[in-house]
Amino acid sequence: MGVHIGDQLYQMMFVAGTETSSVSLEWAMALLLNHPKAMKKLKAELDEHVGHERLLKESDIAKLPYLRHNADGECLGHAQRSQTLGGRR
Repeated sequence: MGVHIGDQLYQMMFVAGTETSSVSLEWAMALLLNHPKAMKKLKAELDEHVGHERLLKESDIAKLPYLRHNADGECLGHAQRSQTLGGRR
C-alpha cells in the first residue's frame, strides 16, 4: 500500500517546523558561544530569576529583560547581517 499525499504533507510540515526551531537554537547557541560576556550576563539573569531547581516557563520571560532584548530579532538580525554567507556579504 502506498503512502498518502496527506501523510507526506504532514511529515514535511513536521520536519520543516522542527528544522526551523533547531536552526534557530543553533544560531542562538553559536552567537552566545562567540560572545562570552553576553552568555555570562544571560546566565546570571537566568540564575537570579529562574534558578536551578526548575525549567524556564513562559511567565518568566517578563522578568528577563536581557533575554527579551536580545531575542527580539533586532539583535539577532544584526548578528546575522554581520556574518558572511558563502563568502559574500
